[in-house]
Amino acid sequence: GWPSWSPNGDRFVTIVQPFDTLLFSDLFIVDSQGAMTRLTYTAHHDQYPCWSPTGEWIAFAHDTNVNLIRPDGSDLHTLPIDLQSDYPAGWSPDGRYLLIIVPPRYLIPNELWVYDLQTSNYWRIAQSLDLP
Repeated sequence: GWPSWSPNGDRFVTIVQPFDTLLFSDLFIVDSQGAMTRLTYTAHHDQYPCWSPTGEWIAFAHDTNVNLIRPDGSDLHTLPIDLQSDYPAGWSPDGRYLLIIVPPRYLIPNELWVYDLQTSNYWRIAQSLDLP
């Protein structure tokens, strides 16, 4: 969920609707003194930031995609997956795998996917109708 703490707990990442872009949201890093640093500058909805346990990456929803960015704002890129309206939900403890939630759409129920950052493979592990 968000805000999301950095692994060492000295700052967190959250979303803010900047005054100059009230229709959209961007990511900001906030330190322990309350100083804010803007991480994204887009005319889109950047939401659901999720800091990796290694501290190397912040995953977030960017409109209908999942993006990764480094905490210093570098290396912004979109994951090569097309699940439509997906957002990050959490990381594996080693930071290799990212859980991705795809909310219900049309007649398709919620889905939970795993993305492997080393291989770029991804697979569905659960669907809301998958009951024991």
